[in-house]
Formats: sequence, structure tokens, C-alpha cells
Amino acid sequence: VTNPQDSSARVVLGAIDGPPLVLLRTAKAVLDHEEPARLSSIVRQELSTSGRDFPSHKIILHCTSVCRAVANLT
Repeated sequence: VTNPQDSSARVVLGAIDGPPLVLLRTAKAVLDHEEPARLSSIVRQELSTSGRDFPSHKIILHCTSVCRAVANLT
């Protein structure tokens, strides 16, 4: 979710076999208008270091979901 009035963004990933995960670095990347490849890298890194122990196929799946959602914002 982005709010242009106060220049804020929030990225929350749900349906992940646990409580929703707020992706703070990803939200900052959205605000910074990072290129898609860089955004994907940030999402993957944030998922990998979230402490949720996602297997690699889940990281790819969730990264794709987040990146598609961000692409639909524009």
C-alpha cells in the first residue's frame, strides 16, 4: 500500500504459513522507485533474513507475489 500524501509505503506478505510479515526494507525500496531487478533482490534478501526459514521455492513464490503487486501499483 502506498500513500502519496505522506510519502509512505507498507508491504505486508500474508498466506505464508504463519502470521503476516511486514517487509520494511521492501517498502523503502518501493518508495525509492527501485528497478524491478533490485526490488526482487531486496525482497529475496528480506525473506531470507526474516527468521521464518522459508525454503528456496517459497522465497521465489513470495518474491514473485510481492514484485507483481508492486508492479500493479504503477
